[in-house]
Amino acid sequence: MLAKAQRALDEFDRDTFPQVFDAEVRHALGDSLPESVEGRVEPTLGGWTRLRPADYAYTDAWTATYELSPTDRLVVMLQHDQSANEGDPQRYCRENLENGWMKRCTARALRDGSVAISEVYKVRHTAVGFRPLAQDGPATWYARQVYNRRDHGFGVVAREYVKATSLAEADRLWATTDAQLETLVASPNLVYQLPKGGKRSCDTTYLLPASDEGFARVVCENTLN
Repeated sequence: MLAKAQRALDEFDRDTFPQVFDAEVRHALGDSLPESVEGRVEPTLGGWTRLRPADYAYTDAWTATYELSPTDRLVVMLQHDQSANEGDPQRYCRENLENGWMKRCTARALRDGSVAISEVYKVRHTAVGFRPLAQDGPATWYARQVYNRRDHGFGVVAREYVKATSLAEADRLWATTDAQLETLVASPNLVYQLPKGGKRSCDTTYLLPASDEGFARVVCENTLN
C-alpha cells in the first residue's frame, strides 16, 4: 500500500470521512461537478444498500451519490470485495465485449501498480436503482465507469449514468471524462476502515427497501419464521 494511502487509513474517522470523500470527488472532477450539487456520502452494505446509522456495524462499503440532473447521476463506491478483483482484467474485457454486455472495455496498469478497468454498458432504471441490461434490450440509460482494483480485494468505482437511447447520444451527454474518473478512483485518500465491534446476537438478514432512497432493515432470521 502507498504511504499516502496508509496514512489516510490510519487517520480514518467515520464522522469526518464523508467530508474527506466529498472533497476528493470534487477535486478530481472540478467543474464537472458544480458546487450547487450536493452529494449523499454514507456507509452502505455492498455499495448499494443503505442502512440506518444505528446499523453502522453491518456496513462494509462507502458510497457517494450526486444527482447532476434528472437524467445524469454520478456514483462513487469504495468497497472490499475480493471476488470483484479476481480474474485477468484483459480477459474480462475481451469476454464482455464478445458477448455484447459491454459496449467498450479497456484495462491498464496505473503508476502505483493497481489496475484500472474502463467500461461502458447499457442499464435500466428501476425503483431500487440501476441494473445492467441484456445485450438486445432497448437502451434508455448508459453507464460509464472506471474501476480501480487495489490490493487485498479493495476497489474504488466511479460510475456515471446518463439517460440516452444510443451510445452516440450518451457520448454527447457525459458530464465527466475518462481521465477525471481515473484520477478519482486512484486517489490514495479514498480508503476506509471496516467497522469494528458490533456484537451480533443472532444470524442476521436484511429486508430491502422498496426504493434506493430507503433504508434496509437488519433483522434476526429466526424472527421471520
